[in-house]
Amino acid sequence: MCDSPVGNRPPRRCARASSEVDEVIQDPTAAQKLPALEALLERRGLAWEDCAFVGDDLADLPVLKRVGLPIAVANGRGGGEAAARLVTDGARGQGAVREVAS
Repeated sequence: MCDSPVGNRPPRRCARASSEVDEVIQDPTAAQKLPALEALLERRGLAWEDCAFVGDDLADLPVLKRVGLPIAVANGRGGGEAAARLVTDGARGQGAVREVAS
């Protein structure tokens, strides 16, 4: 298990994985997700259409509805699959984000 912004990687890979990420929005509340991502996109000069987002809960729906590539986790809660263009094969906590990154 790895406390890494890119998922649960084995410990020996954590340092490398963390070095590949230059900005992390860590665990925002449901109300903070949309404005946090909006601020990140503005800082990076990106549009919502340029963004992919992986969601697994009802709190992710506002962001899933706004991004260019909405992705839901297979066993997510709250209707994310209806808003998604892609649904992972992997389940929450079982490699879904790694699947998207690959």
